[in-house]
Amino acid sequence: MTTKFLPRFCRDACYGIGRYNGSCNAEMTDCSCDDETVSPKQYALCIKEGVCKVFCQSKGYATGQCKGWDCECESRANDGTLGNT
Repeated sequence: MTTKFLPRFCRDACYGIGRYNGSCNAEMTDCSCDDETVSPKQYALCIKEGVCKVFCQSKGYATGQCKGWDCECESRANDGTLGNT
């Protein structure tokens, strides 16, 4: 019996080694990762959910979230809504 992967498994496996993306082959038996790697800072801030938020809060922002591999900090506007900075 051949093991078959879900697309999310291949994507997450490639993320785990610092690649921008990854996908399964047509038979769903092997993963292919993008050649392009993320920077050490991108990896550190966005590999685990919540790290970007804590990083941004330590810099005085209200919150932060990763958009792809980029950590974006947000501050509170005067009306209480979040705005990108």
